[in-house]
Amino acid sequence: MKPEKIYISCPMSAMLALGKEKYLEYQNAINVVAEILREDGTVVFNPADGIDITKFYEYSPQDIRERDFEALSTSQRVIAFVDVPSLGVGVELGWAEMLGIPITLVYSKGFEVSGLAQGLKTVDQAITYPPFFQYNYQNEMDKNEMAKIHNEYDNEVEQSIKNINKPGEIVLKSGQVEIISPKGRKTGDKRTVVKGESFPPTPKPGQSYEMKGDDKK
Repeated sequence: MKPEKIYISCPMSAMLALGKEKYLEYQNAINVVAEILREDGTVVFNPADGIDITKFYEYSPQDIRERDFEALSTSQRVIAFVDVPSLGVGVELGWAEMLGIPITLVYSKGFEVSGLAQGLKTVDQAITYPPFFQYNYQNEMDKNEMAKIHNEYDNEVEQSIKNINKPGEIVLKSGQVEIISPKGRKTGDKRTVVKGESFPPTPKPGQSYEMKGDDKK
């Protein structure tokens, strides 16, 4: 029997922004989870494997996106660490839901997970752990600022998910769409859709539609 493949979705640039020490503390814990899963033969893709954090921002965004989507789209489950606001994790959650991949949310006890993340259709499991990292709110201003970050994060994730549509879904706004391959790559093949009508069948199975340019707004 072919071993199950699991994709670990975790904040990277969001953690690096908080400092190298916090990043390494958080990533070491995730590496432990990955190694435990590998002990029973599970194939684990951990995006942080092989990443030199001193050169993190030198990696091409396109290369990172293609590498991660390829790994996620061929996985049987996504384990997402969601207790640090991360747009990258949010996008990966959107991919997983779009592809019908089961999602496990992992977060520290007491952390308030975004309702949007919890409401994704393929989320079927949640795991909590004793907190070893948390934001230190020094005053009320810090709390308000973090609430603002969370709201912006939710809005960005929601928008990224809304921009992807499958054949048969109802068009919410007229405009131009581009056909996206099953692996999330742009094909260059475009269509014009009309509000209230259904997205038409795609030329190939597994393809989807993405709104173009200002039509996303």
